[in-house]
Amino acid sequence: MIRVAILGSQLLGQLANEDLGSEVEVVWKGTSSAAFRLEVPPLKPDVVVIDLVDLAGAIDQEVRALFGLVEFELGIVTYSFARRQLLRDLKAPNVRVLQAPMGLDTLRAHLMPLVVKSVLETGRRPALDAAPTETGPRRSSESGVVRDPDFRFSRVQLGKLLTIKSEIACECPNHVAQLVEQLQQFELYSKGCENRDEADRAMHHRLATVTGRARALMEDVLVELLAHEKITV
Repeated sequence: MIRVAILGSQLLGQLANEDLGSEVEVVWKGTSSAAFRLEVPPLKPDVVVIDLVDLAGAIDQEVRALFGLVEFELGIVTYSFARRQLLRDLKAPNVRVLQAPMGLDTLRAHLMPLVVKSVLETGRRPALDAAPTETGPRRSSESGVVRDPDFRFSRVQLGKLLTIKSEIACECPNHVAQLVEQLQQFELYSKGCENRDEADRAMHHRLATVTGRARALMEDVLVELLAHEKITV
């Protein structure tokens, strides 16, 4: 059994609809790095997943500090938009850096070598199928934490929408949710980007403003789409 700890609101939303399979146990999931520090080390997870979006302050130092609390076999860092140097610095032989949103199928693929290793060590046959807990849309009132007061959807809600399944071959809710997620994160990235001078500040303000308009339009469309499909998050 592979033990996994997850710090990230977007994956929490996906896990509301599906699990990671019978050979994987999510021993901790949350969005607070302070709670992670207190609660995760005693759990001794084999895998630690951290989404940079849910961290604050000096992100590179925070990630290293959190990873330093646990002796893990595999660390996974997900990001939406980040400096290339930061991403290069975070890479290590047992740490993978992946762009968000990361689907559960991708996470399962990265966990599979550890699952096979665990099964071989115990002499059991692996259950390679990671059966979802539901086959239809998840009806839930949980909203999660919205990082910007203008956002109409939280990352938890968008995470849920990434994993819902339609009765027909239509994945529009999944794709639109992914697009809204990316627009939200680029808007936040533009607002927090470093400025050399006033011209830089004005350009980043322009980028954030235009992205915000596009994000708001796509959120409106997503609201209409969810109403059409009778999906509630």
